[in-house]
Amino acid sequence: MELSDKEIKEYFSPADFAIGKTVQIYNRQFFLYDCDNFTRAYYWKYFGKTGFDPITVDRRGNIIPQEVRTTFVLLFFFLKSAKIDQIYFYMLVFIILLLIFLCH
Repeated sequence: MELSDKEIKEYFSPADFAIGKTVQIYNRQFFLYDCDNFTRAYYWKYFGKTGFDPITVDRRGNIIPQEVRTTFVLLFFFLKSAKIDQIYFYMLVFIILLLIFLCH
């Protein structure tokens, strides 16, 4: 059985599916943190929209701030370029991740 216009109270528009927005479908919340290349091309072609910077989230769905991501990336590449044993490298990465997790 299909729904008629009477049962449907509101429709979605392309603006509802922007990165960083939350969409409710069947009483479930969906946070949009990234999109694929097809979606980027569609928004650029039909709306002239660019700048699809993904939002980094952890396993629980919490947003990771940009400065934390930048700091981690810089530390990761610094440790990778340093001449240390692989086991120490992974231990340091684990400690850094643990500190970031505990700070938030």
